Amino acid sequence: MFNISSYILYNLSNLLFALLIPNSFAKLFFINYSFASGIFTFIFFYHFSKKNLFSEKGIIIVSTLLILFVELINSKIYVIWLFTFLIIYSDYFFSQRKNYLVNFIFKFLLLISSFLLYQNFLYPTEVLKIKIIIISLAFIFYYLFCKKHKFSPLKVNSPLKYNFWTCLIYFGSLFLLTIIVPDNLIKIIYISLQILIGIQLKIFDLKIRDIKIKYLNIDTIFRILSFSYLIFLSLYSNLYYLIILYLVIYLSLNFLKRKYITYFSN
Repeated sequence: MFNISSYILYNLSNLLFALLIPNSFAKLFFINYSFASGIFTFIFFYHFSKKNLFSEKGIIIVSTLLILFVELINSKIYVIWLFTFLIIYSDYFFSQRKNYLVNFIFKFLLLISSFLLYQNFLYPTEVLKIKIIIISLAFIFYYLFCKKHKFSPLKVNSPLKYNFWTCLIYFGSLFLLTIIVPDNLIKIIYISLQILIGIQLKIFDLKIRDIKIKYLNIDTIFRILSFSYLIFLSLYSNLYYLIILYLVIYLSLNFLKRKYITYFSN
């Protein structure tokens, strides 16, 4: 129960942040977050699947040094990249261990911090810095007070190939949107496609992480709702190429599911 709740909180936190950031900051954030997420997701997915690329101590040392440079460098882009690096690593780190309560509280605090953007209470980079502090405190608490569990490997065949292609499709598509979509529509289009593609990958991710949801045919429900919404969005924005783009993305990801996620069952 805690595991699936933490999973939902994490995704709501990222979604809420994307919805509440001001338009003046949106394009800068989406371009850098898409590019950085593609790189770090590729690296950390492989790290937590079958092969440890880095030691935990090495990651902590590097992260600490990078955090210390935040105020010295004083760059919005640097803060976005650092946040992306830490949020992706910490998500895999805590969700693949049996410290369920710590993971839940950690993801809940990330969600609460996103509300600091409401009515421009704080500037986006300040909220990102607060999220970085929350991530840092979560690691400090874990190493000082928590029982150390080995992480559960992600269940996927050929993790390198699967990760490469899903990252390319997901983050490449989002990056493409920042180029082809007009500025006045970028926020709603980007967030919409991020949610639709993201949910499809999250459905795969549930099986890969061995998180079970019973009694619901999630695939069918998602298929109907996603295409209905996408058609509405295309008509609303007069960007009819979105339908073709999303269809290609959807079919490509389903092909990867059948090819690499042998544990998946409808």
